[in-house]
Amino acid sequence: MLQELTFGFPLLSLMIFLPIGGAVILWLIEDEDLVKKSALAIAGLECFLCAIVLQGFIPDSAAMQFSERVRWIPALGISYHLAVDGISVLFLLVSTMLTALIVLYSWDTVRTQAQEYYIALLGLEATLVGIFVSIDLVVFFVFWELMLIPSYFLIKLWGTGVERQYAALKYVLYTLLGSVFMLVGIVLLDLNYHEWAATHRIEPSFTFDFLDLLTVPIPVEKQVLIFWLMFMGLAFKAPMVPFHTWLPDALVEGPIGMSVILAGVKLGTYGFVRFSLPLLPDAVSRPDVVTVMIVLAVAAILYGAIIALIQPDFRRLLAFSSISHLGFVVLGVFALNFQGIQGGVLTMINLGFSTAGLFFLAGFLYTRRHSSRRWAAWLTRCRSWRPTS
Repeated sequence: MLQELTFGFPLLSLMIFLPIGGAVILWLIEDEDLVKKSALAIAGLECFLCAIVLQGFIPDSAAMQFSERVRWIPALGISYHLAVDGISVLFLLVSTMLTALIVLYSWDTVRTQAQEYYIALLGLEATLVGIFVSIDLVVFFVFWELMLIPSYFLIKLWGTGVERQYAALKYVLYTLLGSVFMLVGIVLLDLNYHEWAATHRIEPSFTFDFLDLLTVPIPVEKQVLIFWLMFMGLAFKAPMVPFHTWLPDALVEGPIGMSVILAGVKLGTYGFVRFSLPLLPDAVSRPDVVTVMIVLAVAAILYGAIIALIQPDFRRLLAFSSISHLGFVVLGVFALNFQGIQGGVLTMINLGFSTAGLFFLAGFLYTRRHSSRRWAAWLTRCRSWRPTS
């Protein structure tokens, strides 16, 4: 079992519940200007807490750090278990920094229902932090699903497109469909542990804890089944081709802040690295599984890039290019070597800043021109311009 290091203070829990408490405070404030300042202060404090985590993090250690563990539902083996390692701490940094930047961007661009907007944004930040610090798979799944609530309202109420309600509903339904399969895979992991624990007379006989599940052998056939069940939930959220059709609609119809989160924070591929690879090593190393994943990755690279080239709308261009970039991430992760996985993780982190920056740029252009389509058309004319002889 991996070693765990504690901090002596529930810092990760504070990072989860601070935005939630901040959202409650915003709900009680009536002055809109004070709401904005309070939201910025809360987002800035969250960044400060993340800086404390980074400062205290030991980069040369393979242990789970800042560990917090409390028994939640003992009869089912569910525990409130939080921790970070060298992978999740980077995504924690990306999530908190992007939220603070979104608050700043939204200062003058969100002019209707600002109070509700910042409440939803802080709620979204809390679920993102919860996803990245959860070690128990049930806790991870709870935050995974709770993320849909603020996301739906952000797209529907503050989206800039005429089809924003359709885009919000499509995003939720697609993600829920994939999550059903993922939940079945998580339950199968628990049942496999139960069978092993009953054979060896180990108590408790049920657990959803990632570190405990790592200690139990899983038959190859069962690993393959669980991998594809988990794949459905992660592929829809990523999204991977051909499960990607909700992404262009959500990024184009939704607000810039939501586009930054959906395109910049790679939740689906994080799930592959965090859970699928370590828990199901025999399944992910099978030639047939690797072949399918590589084919899907290459298809995403080519499809996303080609479709992006013909888009007249700047935001839709960024949406399809994001799908193409995600293909490179999947290709690196399923190369199944140190360089590939490390490159995939670093690419996810880099895209969190570069893609987010491009969407902020698209938002600035839309604010000034009230259309991202005309700007994209102007870029197309510039690319096709040739000097006359």
